[in-house]
Amino acid sequence: VERVGLEARVERIEHLPAGVRVLLSNITFERPGRLQWSGDAPPRIRLRLTKNTAVPRVGDRLRVLADLHPFSAPAAPGA
Repeated sequence: VERVGLEARVERIEHLPAGVRVLLSNITFERPGRLQWSGDAPPRIRLRLTKNTAVPRVGDRLRVLADLHPFSAPAAPGA
């Protein structure tokens, strides 16, 4: 898990019982040299925002400090 500051454009919003999940694109990382990516950083990131966070609108620029987790392994062989 890496905590990193980032700024990105809100592409999609999903309302969840515990808050919202946003799909972000056009991502700018505050300290890109600190990230431990295996290759290029992803073009999009999904983040879950808690209930006490103001809900952004699609098209807004969002600046957050996020806990990023590595990609999960495929759910099925060859997926």
